[in-house]
Amino acid sequence: MVYLTGEVITFIPNQKLVIGMQDISWKIEVPIDAVTYEYHLSENQNSTMVKFYLGDLSVDPEGQLWFDAYNSSNEIQSIEKLIQLKREVE
Repeated sequence: MVYLTGEVITFIPNQKLVIGMQDISWKIEVPIDAVTYEYHLSENQNSTMVKFYLGDLSVDPEGQLWFDAYNSSNEIQSIEKLIQLKREVE
C-alpha cells in the first residue's frame, strides 16, 4: 500500500529539487507546497553543498515523530562519510 506520495514542484538541474508530499493518514488534503522535501545545491570551492529542508509537518499526526526520527538518523553525516570515502578511493 502506498501511504506517502510526492509531486515535483520545482526542478532546476544542478540547483534545486522541491517535492510536495501527501500522506493517506492526513485527515485533510494539504496544499501541494505545504509539506515539502527540498534539496538545494550550491558550489562551495571545489565541492557541492547540499542543503535539505523539510516542510511543515504539523498536518501529520506523527509529524513530530518523523522529525525526531530524521534528526536522530544522522543521515547527513552518513552521506558526508560516504563522500569522504569515495574521495579517498579516487
